[in-house]
Parts: sequence; structure tokens; C-alpha cells
Amino acid sequence: MQNKLLLASAATLLMTGCALSPQIINIDTANSAQVDSVVEGRSALVRVRDERSSEYLGHRGGLKPQQSLLVAEPDLSIALTQKVQATLEAFGFGGNNQSEAVKLEVVIKAFDYHCNQGIVVNSCGLDMEFQLNIQNYQQIFSKPYSLSEERSVVVSPQVAYNQQWINEGIDTLWQTMFSDEQVVELLSQ
Repeated sequence: MQNKLLLASAATLLMTGCALSPQIINIDTANSAQVDSVVEGRSALVRVRDERSSEYLGHRGGLKPQQSLLVAEPDLSIALTQKVQATLEAFGFGGNNQSEAVKLEVVIKAFDYHCNQGIVVNSCGLDMEFQLNIQNYQQIFSKPYSLSEERSVVVSPQVAYNQQWINEGIDTLWQTMFSDEQVVELLSQ
């Protein structure tokens, strides 16, 4: 009898569909790119443009995914602006050189963290696309970079797991962008 009561209580809890609360994801703003080439203190103009339709990083799934959002702290465009500045400092930018400033823009085309919808959350994905635009003197470079990962999970991931995965994903994409031979060559001029 007690087992039936316990089973009925568990089933009732599952059927009510507890929504997952939003999570604040702290975005790492430090440079994560390996920099081998250094310039002589040129200045750089940096811009990050967010073309996504939503300010959220995505959702953790569950029965009410619209209530289980992931929120970037600081805002994703602010965090990536700080990350670009740190990366360019590692390249040697930021001095008083009288040369024309390099113009670098990162466009956030897509950023979507998502988990399956339903009572049991067991699959999550991370999809990102950034476009890197560089103008150095008369040379113009523009190229999209993307990352797509899927993971199986036992339960809806907690904030520490999500934060680590998202920051590792950004770092992987960042390393790909700033180790691209064309980018290194253009920034090194």
C-alpha cells in the first residue's frame, strides 16, 4: 500500500511539470586564443554586433522551455567585445602607433543552447555561428565560423555544467577564428 502511495505521489509530481528556473551563465572575457604573432602597438577599432532575434543563450528544455532560459552575464555582445580586446592586446595592439587602425568586427549570427522538451531532459546541443570581419588598410576579410555540439545528459544540466560547456565552446570557436592563417597574416601586417 505504501509503495502505491509513493508511486502515485511521484507520478503526480511528474505530471505537474515543474518548470526549470533560468540560469545566469558567466561568460569568460579573457583571451583564449594561442597567439604566436605580435604586432608593434597599432590601434584597433573593435565592434561586436548581435544579429540574433533573442537576447538569451537558449534554454534547458523540460516541460516549459520558455521558462528555463540561459542568460549571459555580462551580456553576450559586451563579453565578446571584452574578449576581442583581450585577444588583440595579446597580438600587440593597443599602442600609440600612428598607422591606420585595424577594424575588427565579430557578428553573432547564431547562439543556441537547447535541450529536449518533455518530462525527461536527456539531450542538449550547443550551436554557435560568429562572422569575423577585418579591415586592415585596403584588405578586407570576412568569414563565418561555426560550432555545433550535442551531448547526452542524465538530467537537465546545472549552471556549473552549462557555464563550463558554453565557455569551452566559445573558446574552441575563438581559437579556430584567431588561429586561422588568413586572420593571423592580416593582423600581423
